[in-house]
Amino acid sequence: MAEEVARNATSGLIAASALGLLALSACGSEPTNPAFAKSLILLPLENDSDIMRYALLLALLEVDFYTKAIASGVLSSNVATLAASIRTHKTSHVSALQSALGANAITTDQIAFSFGTALATQASFLNTAQSLKRTSVGAYLGIAHSITSRSVRTTLGAISSVEARHYAALRIFGNTSGGPVIAAFETPLTPQAVIDALEASSFITKGLA
Repeated sequence: MAEEVARNATSGLIAASALGLLALSACGSEPTNPAFAKSLILLPLENDSDIMRYALLLALLEVDFYTKAIASGVLSSNVATLAASIRTHKTSHVSALQSALGANAITTDQIAFSFGTALATQASFLNTAQSLKRTSVGAYLGIAHSITSRSVRTTLGAISSVEARHYAALRIFGNTSGGPVIAAFETPLTPQAVIDALEASSFITKGLA
């Protein structure tokens, strides 16, 4: 599935959205409350604080994903080393975003994740990791035009560039068709498309009341 999506990467927002909706939802988790993620980040995003909470949600998800992947015991030493490196970066992103948001930050006790069969094998881990990263890269690109603060734009721009490098590395380790960079231009994803994809994946299992 990841290879099929990659071959159609330049076909616009619909193809990019399908990556999240199809690749994420194919991981075998049970359905969850479809209104949950919206209540966490309150779509539409109205200001820079909302945008940073949205970015923080994505970062928290990835920290949990890579932590559980490393603990699963299904990764080879090389892939586990890559996963640990990505987790370290994402942990730094979480810390930076939580610090910037202060009392408005989402904390780990307010949210929980479950990844079902996505962590059953190394192949399923790599497929899901690529889908999450592709979705994250599109998500950052999709909010860039809405950021008003120069400092927030700089911080999220710095994070997004690392996300793209992570995605390329995961494609190399997954030996994914098309190589590490599949198109000259990335397709932006709207917050609605990203949240819809996360809801379809059922990866988020606990949120704010």
